[in-house]
Amino acid sequence: IYNAVAPEPVTNSEFTRVLGKALARPAIFPVPAPVIKLLFGEMSTVLLSSQRVSARKISDAGFAFRFPTLTLALYDLLRPLNLVSGYVYEEVKWLPKAPEEVFPFFS
Repeated sequence: IYNAVAPEPVTNSEFTRVLGKALARPAIFPVPAPVIKLLFGEMSTVLLSSQRVSARKISDAGFAFRFPTLTLALYDLLRPLNLVSGYVYEEVKWLPKAPEEVFPFFS
């Protein structure tokens, strides 16, 4: 049995700071506890209380986290939404035609 937790635990204030940086927006204060309680009700205790869990057991079993840090995870989550500062949308299409055949269409 494994806990489904990230390998790098963070506090509310650290999460707020990293999220602000990923969004290139000021993040001076973490979300106040009363606001979290209002938004999440009883579930707010999970967000506001220390869980004292670790990912050691799953890491020792050989599991490799795709995004081992909060920064990497947030950038991956926010990039498709075009919310990450400096992100440029890029798409590649392969067409089985010569460039001179398809260029007039795309121009």
